[in-house]
Amino acid sequence: NTIDKTEKKYYSVDNENFVEYHKPFIIYKSCKISAFSENQFSKAITSPVITAEFVKIPTNRHIQLLTQFDNLYNAGGAEALIDLERGSANWRIGGWQGYAGKDFVGIVDVGSSKALKSIGLGCLQDQGAWVMMPPQVIFEGSNDGKTFEPISTIKTNVSDTIDHAITKDVMLNLTGFKNLSGFRYYKVTAKNYGKLPSWHWSKGEPAWLFVDEILIEE
Repeated sequence: NTIDKTEKKYYSVDNENFVEYHKPFIIYKSCKISAFSENQFSKAITSPVITAEFVKIPTNRHIQLLTQFDNLYNAGGAEALIDLERGSANWRIGGWQGYAGKDFVGIVDVGSSKALKSIGLGCLQDQGAWVMMPPQVIFEGSNDGKTFEPISTIKTNVSDTIDHAITKDVMLNLTGFKNLSGFRYYKVTAKNYGKLPSWHWSKGEPAWLFVDEILIEE
């Protein structure tokens, strides 16, 4: 809002044409909103355009972690893995959950039995900081949350000698699974790299596993 009564305010949703702002409005889905103000006596006097992205978080999803993350790298807790907020390659500013020397195992309840379009896991590698990409990610499904059946296993195939931080979304496209009727519970397991290799300056030490989001497309 502005206290300058000589200004008019304009906004745009998802890069559509700017319209004049008159009163508060409600958004119902994820979108990008841009806004600027303009002097009503001189259109040549405008403010910079400010843009913000808003993400609608599905309320019917819940997560259970079967392995405990390290408190130093918690990303805000278990719900951070289904909040649609992503971490960046600069993992030091937060946004990632870290698991030292152990696998990541999480179960997402999507609310009801449904066949997803895809499911995946956001992972990070920064070998100089002992953070290694999981060699493989395992996907399983269940309708009672107790007995799981395998869906697929994906190998990440990322070189462990890359000398800078990288991120990778390990994705499984489920549209090609003709016999997959759908599940309510989806288990995601990312295997830890294990001990750092012989060429590493900290060889033999347990590697870290970093994840930021279980990616679900319905």
